[in-house]
Amino acid sequence: MSYILAANMGELRDSIPVNIKKARNAAKLTQDALGEKLKVTRGFISKLEREKNPENITVETIEKVAAALGVNAFDLVKPKG
Repeated sequence: MSYILAANMGELRDSIPVNIKKARNAAKLTQDALGEKLKVTRGFISKLEREKNPENITVETIEKVAAALGVNAFDLVKPKG
């Protein structure tokens, strides 16, 4: 049972970078523009979008990114597919 939960959590974490990039592209924002909205660097946005397993990303960060992109935070963490 714990293996299944761990696998699902890994799948969720793997989805975050892909979903952030998709939402940013749908909003027609560059990494620079999103960074400006969030008051962070383009490098920080780039890291969010390429991390394979972003264990250090906080719920607060996900909520802020979602708000800046005009999407629900769930949209950024839902599994790929």
